[in-house]
Amino acid sequence: MDNYPIVVENFFSEATHDGIKKFVNEIVPLLPTEVDEKDFIREYIHNVPFFVDIHHQLTDFASECFGEQVKPSYCFLSMYKEGGMCPLHIDRPQCRYTIDYLIQTTQSEQWPIKISDILSQEQLDSILEKKLSHPETDEIINMIINHNTWSTINLTENQAVLYSGTHSWHYRPETLVKTSDLVFFHFVPKDFDGPLH
Repeated sequence: MDNYPIVVENFFSEATHDGIKKFVNEIVPLLPTEVDEKDFIREYIHNVPFFVDIHHQLTDFASECFGEQVKPSYCFLSMYKEGGMCPLHIDRPQCRYTIDYLIQTTQSEQWPIKISDILSQEQLDSILEKKLSHPETDEIINMIINHNTWSTINLTENQAVLYSGTHSWHYRPETLVKTSDLVFFHFVPKDFDGPLH
């Protein structure tokens, strides 16, 4: 995991990518969604069967990329609205490995995500012990930002970034001007013993 995050261009074939966009634009509006109007400013759906099928097809690819045998935990369609944001945080254990795929965006400027270098287990244990995986005060947030090394990722449509959501801090330093639709394919080690949602 030392070389993460990494960006994969042309993640799907053009035909597959177009099919995913068509599904999001034509079928998803007919599905029940949940809304977050406070923390992330988005609509979202967990485990849409269309994406679950793709998720399982990515298992061998994910195992090869992340350097161990993995299994899918859950996938998450996240449709950010105007004013969308991503506060600084570390993910739950079910998000040990993440493929973050940009389906489409309506703004011309890229929406950067910052991902920290991999945290040691000792660092992670300390963060979890202090219940700081989702820091809320500006003082703590700025301290974390200033004491870590960051990669800045600017995805374009049909690109994906691979990283560990549980072992890297991540956040977006800017609010979204228009809209952006992403799907997160989360994986865990094959011997993970716990809920997969």
